[in-house]
Amino acid sequence: RLPREMFRDIRGDFEQRLSQLRDRTSSGIESLMPGEQSQYSVVNGQQELAEEEFSPDAIACAEAFAEDQTNSAADTEMFLQCLPDGIRQEVEAHSSLPTLVELVLDTGRLPVLRYVDQTEEDDIGGGMGAYVDEKLKSLGIVDGNILNAVSDKLGGFNDQNRAVLPGSLHRASGIFVQSGELAGITMRFGRHLGGCSAPLEDLLSDSVLFIGGPGVGKTTLLRDCAATLSKKFRVVIVDRCNEIGGESVSPHPAVGDARRLMVQEGMDEGQMHTMLEAVQNHTPEVIVVDEISTSKEADAARTIARRGVNLVCTCHGRSLRDLMKNKELSPLLGGTNTVILSASEQRYNGQRKTAIERLALPLFDAIVEVQSRQSWIVHRNPAQSIDDMLAGRRPKAERRWLQKDGSFWVEVLTV
Repeated sequence: RLPREMFRDIRGDFEQRLSQLRDRTSSGIESLMPGEQSQYSVVNGQQELAEEEFSPDAIACAEAFAEDQTNSAADTEMFLQCLPDGIRQEVEAHSSLPTLVELVLDTGRLPVLRYVDQTEEDDIGGGMGAYVDEKLKSLGIVDGNILNAVSDKLGGFNDQNRAVLPGSLHRASGIFVQSGELAGITMRFGRHLGGCSAPLEDLLSDSVLFIGGPGVGKTTLLRDCAATLSKKFRVVIVDRCNEIGGESVSPHPAVGDARRLMVQEGMDEGQMHTMLEAVQNHTPEVIVVDEISTSKEADAARTIARRGVNLVCTCHGRSLRDLMKNKELSPLLGGTNTVILSASEQRYNGQRKTAIERLALPLFDAIVEVQSRQSWIVHRNPAQSIDDMLAGRRPKAERRWLQKDGSFWVEVLTV
């Protein structure tokens, strides 16, 4: 039995939390039950249940979202300027230029244009299609002279074999052989999709972790989150490769009023030190970090969280289950420990004498699996989701997907 004083404290904490939940403005997404789905629209930055006929404000927001997804002529010109004349003319005249993702140049091979096929919708419906790799057969084989010409226009590569075009969000990555000779370049077309975080905006008042594989739009999403949050909070971006805020001294306008700390080249564990520098020196309310990848960076994230600063971060992985298997990054989820079960415990099934338990609370209040630029799996209660997975149960989550009209659907399911 609990002592009377402890019971009063627990009851007081519970009533305070209940009052906070009642006062919290909600779009109604939390009330959905497994198997239920509903359609929402974003009107003036607020999520609202979509009506059978969209209001003029909702239509205006959808049109503005569509306009923001088109890249300016200046951004396109910056990308094309780095290409030799022959390749530039071919890329510029290609019908896929509006949906260009990457240009791949490898010695001894034809150039490859990677773009999104808009003639096909994804398996959820209404979203963008799959990536298509098309060889530019009208061009010749790539050789060292072409690669060196591109490298010169980029100004060379850093110690991570990356380069960002000044004043833009475009990025190039180099492939080098053992002798140091440049053997290939991947040029990624950086896009600012203003409003792409709107279907997830209800999560941004707390710490959020985005999990996804390469090329699904994590950095693009993170950039828009920084811009959205900077309207209300003091936001500091830790930019390891200048992919979020661009290469210029001043951050790209795509990040809004967020401040940006560049990670110094050649610094050992540079991102970890810059994360700690951000919280110690610049009084942020939110810190934005792209690609947490080491145990030391995970420890730095825990230090930041303990100081009451929200984190909005990304890491590589296909799902929450993948991240749980990553020993380097499992501290982000609270870590795990193996315990021995006694015969009297309810969990003991007569066969297994051990069980894996979560050690501590996750650092994040919501975890989002980024499936594509238009679809996400949202874990609103990461602790419960992790416990369910460790116990062999399928956790409850939300699947959200964006429609072409700017609205989005939410379905609650078990994953």
